[in-house]
Amino acid sequence: MKNIITPYKTIIFVAESLFAMYTTKNPNNKGMKMFAVCNLKCKRNERTVFSNINFSLKQGEGLILKGANASGKTSLLQILSGLLKPFSGSVTWNGKDISKEIEEFKNKITYSGHKNGIKATLTVEENLKVYGRLYDVKNLKEKIDSLMEKLNLTEFRSRKTGELSSGQKNRVSLAKALINDPEILILDEP
Repeated sequence: MKNIITPYKTIIFVAESLFAMYTTKNPNNKGMKMFAVCNLKCKRNERTVFSNINFSLKQGEGLILKGANASGKTSLLQILSGLLKPFSGSVTWNGKDISKEIEEFKNKITYSGHKNGIKATLTVEENLKVYGRLYDVKNLKEKIDSLMEKLNLTEFRSRKTGELSSGQKNRVSLAKALINDPEILILDEP
């Protein structure tokens, strides 16, 4: 496990298994750098949120961010997902600058933010169908069945998500994030 400590006391851990099930689709690319972050800097107005962030992730590795409130964790994840542009520095994915290849990159990634994005008035299955249709998922029923089984949601299939416990809602949110088989999965406070 690698630790990278920034001057702002944000600690970044790279662990072998976090993204492994989502980034090992091509066994010929094992060990290939997926993300490379070089001299990343983020500013909000005139305040520097973080600077000099450097790390790389190979296929099968993961990233866990820890830090105090307002240390830039969400901003970093949004930059990595292409939703926010850095003040300076670069993020490359499979050797390509994501700012120049954003459309291709967006088709490979799922970013799940602070809020779970599920609708309380819809059932678990209805929520997953909505996101599956947004991503034009082929064999949607089979994909939903598979995710429900893997995430122990089958018994809640017809229950409104507003009636679920927090942990159950988190699992529905994870199923939603996985519905399109992303190569890259970024979860913000899962």
